[in-house]
Amino acid sequence: MGGDYSPAPAYSLPRGIPVPLRSLAACSALALAWSACAPTPKQEPAPPAGPAAETALRTLARGDQSGLDGQRTFVARSTETWRELWKEHASPSLPAPEAPAVDFTRNMIAGIVLGPRPSAGYAVEIVRIERIGERLLLHAQTTEPPPDTMQATVMTNPFHFVALPRHDGSVELRVH
Repeated sequence: MGGDYSPAPAYSLPRGIPVPLRSLAACSALALAWSACAPTPKQEPAPPAGPAAETALRTLARGDQSGLDGQRTFVARSTETWRELWKEHASPSLPAPEAPAVDFTRNMIAGIVLGPRPSAGYAVEIVRIERIGERLLLHAQTTEPPPDTMQATVMTNPFHFVALPRHDGSVELRVH
């Protein structure tokens, strides 16, 4: 028995890649594809307000996979409205995350969704809020992938939702 042991044969691809490595590569590719498709709301602190900003804002969610259809902006001034929007927004996630809690007696929510984009690298951020008379003006900036760079080929739908002090007047969003 001493010298008769021989390990099981290593099956390999024509290029000499052992089967276990092929399986590992397939699992890694599947995991990467799965993570690129999953909604990824990010909890991020709000950027510092610019000199013209009068109102503080707090990021509730920001990412590249919203279930809200098309390009849109919204203002939610009630729990019911917010829950309906969040339910649609989080619909691609299983299980769907809970909507961030907001006290609507003192706050409201403003949001922007860019709509479908053909690759990674797109983003949107509400960066500043101005009070002009009886209206609020929200300023958002968009980001696109730099030219001549490789990006993941996956449909994205960038979004940013913020909480800010309640305002019952009109709200306008400008995208720069």
